[in-house]
Amino acid sequence: MASPRYDGQSFSNPTNPLGLHSENRYRVESPLTPSFMSNEVKMAENKVFHGIGTPATKVATKTAGKAGAKAAAKAAAKAAAKAAAKASKMALKGAVKGLKVGGKGIAKAANSKAGIRLITAGAVGASVYYTIAGPMGLGTQFMDNLTGLNCDEKATDSGLEEGTDEYQKSVEDCQESAGKSLMKVGGMVMGGLVLIVTLPILLKGKKKTDE
Repeated sequence: MASPRYDGQSFSNPTNPLGLHSENRYRVESPLTPSFMSNEVKMAENKVFHGIGTPATKVATKTAGKAGAKAAAKAAAKAAAKAAAKASKMALKGAVKGLKVGGKGIAKAANSKAGIRLITAGAVGASVYYTIAGPMGLGTQFMDNLTGLNCDEKATDSGLEEGTDEYQKSVEDCQESAGKSLMKVGGMVMGGLVLIVTLPILLKGKKKTDE
């Protein structure tokens, strides 16, 4: 006589191996259990899990990470440049305020009121540069040298001790040189303004002459 077999859900009846009902002979369907489709679910889970670690995904993740870090560094550098330009602009505004002939700092370069006006005009031109340099992330080192805003740093970098006579003389000489540079810039600024005002008038007069 056949022995009962376990099919994973229940034991079979050896006298009725097809599972037919005793009266109407239809096949008795086995009830679904929690184990139904368990293997298929596990296979799907394994596929998803292994898909995450594919080489292409790893490369894409690494590339995205580098791009994000580069963008963050660029944004930080731009923000720092903007802050530096703003600070230089405010410092220059303070340095120009109250300039007079025979004064100290950059005013030492001017021997007349006209010289003071040129220095002031040069400071305006430098301020325009700082305004443009900030949002664009440009450096301010060149303009700081020209305006004399970093004269104290130069004296310190040269090995002079702050508070000494040598340090003070170095700063004053640097600022006087910066004042002369600002006078040159001021001359160009004022010349440019005169050209802007007079050029349309000259062109208009030339047009009438040609007619």
